[in-house]
Amino acid sequence: MKNYYLFLDESKINSMNKYFCLGGCIIEKELYENQIIKYIEEMKLKDFEKNDTILHETDIREANKPDYQIMRKPEKRELFWNYMKKLFSDFDIKVMAVVTEPDKCKKVYCSKFINDEYFISLQIILENYAYFLEQNNGIGSIYIESRNLVEDNKLQSHYFNLMSNGTLFLKYRALQQHITTMSFNMKSDNNIGLQIADFIPNVIKKHANNLPQRKPSIISNICGCLYDGGIKDTNRFGIKKVL
Repeated sequence: MKNYYLFLDESKINSMNKYFCLGGCIIEKELYENQIIKYIEEMKLKDFEKNDTILHETDIREANKPDYQIMRKPEKRELFWNYMKKLFSDFDIKVMAVVTEPDKCKKVYCSKFINDEYFISLQIILENYAYFLEQNNGIGSIYIESRNLVEDNKLQSHYFNLMSNGTLFLKYRALQQHITTMSFNMKSDNNIGLQIADFIPNVIKKHANNLPQRKPSIISNICGCLYDGGIKDTNRFGIKKVL
């Protein structure tokens, strides 16, 4: 039985974007530990000239903070984005995400009992992840970037609820048999998988809603990795848009 990791990140709503996205990437354990970590560390050494820089899309694009100012050099910027394109194109990475519009959900379901966007998204993510693991005879853990103690506890409560009761399509046994743990990591932990996941939610929610991508764009490379459930249905298993 194979072991897999699911690395998750989020892109919140803001004044410029009304969509929320929870998404990330599934990577088989041996591939991650033996090849992808080395690949990213090699890239960091060539691009940032050290391997402890935390990859964060916004900081890299803005290139204002000291650790990222090297990205102002065109040759370094080009090298970085070429590495990211090859990462999603050359390795066996599966991407899944859920995109919601929280304000629209609240208008459609005008109820004080409506679930929040994290619960809605996590339910679909866990369902699709458990299904992926079942189809690939695997077990898997989940890593997600820590936000703060209150929000982490809330998300963990959602997780235990779903693990105990199941999801819309899968019984709880499917989740309990295939998903082992969910862990919260700080950005400073230098978790390579979470740094890769950081590049997924923002571009996915723009893609799902036909919004312009920032350049250089890696959306075509990411879309090439979308999980399709084995039936070529990436709209259900890769990018699930809710309302």
